[in-house]
Amino acid sequence: MGLRPALRIPFVALAALGAVVLLLPPYPLRVVHVAVAVLVLAALVALHLRVVRRLEVETRRSREAATRVEGIMRGATLSSLITTDPDGVVTSFSTGAEHELGYRAADVVGKELTSFLLVRRELREVADELGVTVGFPVLARLARRRSQSRIWTLVRADRQQVFAQMAVTELRGEDDEVSGYLCVAIDATASTRSQRALSLAEERWRILMDHLPDTTVVMVEEGTGITVVTGAGALARRLRDGAGRRLTDMVDRDAPGTMDRLLAQAFAGQDAPPVPVLVSDAEHELLACPLPSPTGRRQALLMVRDVSQERLRERTITEAKERAERLFEDAPQGIALLDPQGVVVQVNPALVRLLGGAELLGRRLSGCSFSPDDPTVEQHLHRVLSAPDRRGETQWSVRGADGEELHVVLGSTVLPGADPAVGSGDLVLTNVVDVSERYRYERQLAFLAEHDPLTGLANRRRFDQQLERHVDDCRRYGARGAVLMLDLDHFKQVNDTLGHAVGDQLLCDVARVLSRRMRSTDLVARLGGDEFAILLPHGDRKAAELVAADVVERIRAEVRGHDDTRGHVSVSLGGATVEPMHTSASELLSAADAAMYVAKNSGRDRYTFLSVRPA
Repeated sequence: MGLRPALRIPFVALAALGAVVLLLPPYPLRVVHVAVAVLVLAALVALHLRVVRRLEVETRRSREAATRVEGIMRGATLSSLITTDPDGVVTSFSTGAEHELGYRAADVVGKELTSFLLVRRELREVADELGVTVGFPVLARLARRRSQSRIWTLVRADRQQVFAQMAVTELRGEDDEVSGYLCVAIDATASTRSQRALSLAEERWRILMDHLPDTTVVMVEEGTGITVVTGAGALARRLRDGAGRRLTDMVDRDAPGTMDRLLAQAFAGQDAPPVPVLVSDAEHELLACPLPSPTGRRQALLMVRDVSQERLRERTITEAKERAERLFEDAPQGIALLDPQGVVVQVNPALVRLLGGAELLGRRLSGCSFSPDDPTVEQHLHRVLSAPDRRGETQWSVRGADGEELHVVLGSTVLPGADPAVGSGDLVLTNVVDVSERYRYERQLAFLAEHDPLTGLANRRRFDQQLERHVDDCRRYGARGAVLMLDLDHFKQVNDTLGHAVGDQLLCDVARVLSRRMRSTDLVARLGGDEFAILLPHGDRKAAELVAADVVERIRAEVRGHDDTRGHVSVSLGGATVEPMHTSASELLSAADAAMYVAKNSGRDRYTFLSVRPA
């Protein structure tokens, strides 16, 4: 029974045939039957041997094919080869697939391909396009249609997404039934990203070109003419719509040959500067430059930009600048442009005249101060630069053309980024207004508000203020000082006999005597007419009486040298010291006035003191 399994069938058939022959009728029919049986058996054996040999050949070919497929799967390292069964379950995963996608073949064989490799959103989009359910049926439908390869987004084992050019092919057996699918994927990440970046750049360029304000972009091919018109300008709309005259006619209307000359330069590969042209009576700039051409025909790019509004703005700015410069130069008051350090960058003639023709450019403005160490300008600039949104003003004293002190007002404003060439870019516009006359007038008004215009002494208003302040101090720190009231005796006779001018002079002489006698802390005032008052803020009654006696004597001596009615003038003086129980300044003044009348009624030319008594 050592026969091969494939040879057992003929011998079994032969035995069966022998048994049949034995059952047949005896010889001679049995001989015939045996011969026929032998012939049939020989045919069966021959047929069976042919089948066996064919099966062996097919088996060998299948093994060789499997070996080749396995070799291909192992050797394909530059692409990903994946095979699946008809349901999309992975049956093999090439070495290249492991390398490119990061999966191990042992981990993915037996899994449904689309469950881990493809992006669900992209798979859904293609499924909607093909009208199939989401999943492997998408790839099966593409393979059935023999669709060309397409770009897919594949998910690597590390969850990163890559792009691949993938084709899906049906695998069929001898019965022409689908036995599985072969997926061949080649990495296209770099090319896909480059293509998408290029497409995005082209789209952005197109959008940019279509929205360029007041600009028309025209592509011209030699021998063909205009091929592309884009831009948002009115000219672009007219050229696209075919309305109006040709571009050449519009450009060459005022300058014939301009378009041909620019195109000839561009076709020759030469760049040319923009050329001003009039298009529909509006100012435009025309620029022509060469373009690389994929067709071999020379091409040029024309950019026609409407600059009418821009030129109008430039003219308006130029005119405004010229007006500002004229105002700067012709201004009657001084103007200087300073950098943040106070250095003069620009100065007008009025300021140069005000400062006696001094050279100011490149020097610090503070160098013109009347006092050498005056920090006014530096402090002013610091305040202005610290609050650049507000105008700052400061009073300043400068040295004039004749060396005299001039009082000016600095008014400054920060000009942000006015001239970046000078440093930080921030400049300070400073107006220097001479207010010396106003200063003198204001000081004169302030002086007249508190002084007697005839004698220059303090007036009644200032005396009352100072006396009230002194009384307040005495309430806080204790009583001290005294008030003296003076009235000239026989002064009316001087006015009546010698005139008011002489009387006024006599009042000025008395004022001079009083001012010379008093200390700097004392206050001498003319209350009106021939009545004077003295505030002695320091000292007691004894000291005040010494002052009163000296005043009476000095005035007596002053008028003694006159041999007219002035020689009869004397002074009646009343004094009142500040006591602890005093109540008000008016009460103290009334006490001194009462004492003065006591002195006048007692014979004049004397002084009398009374003390303040509480009411």
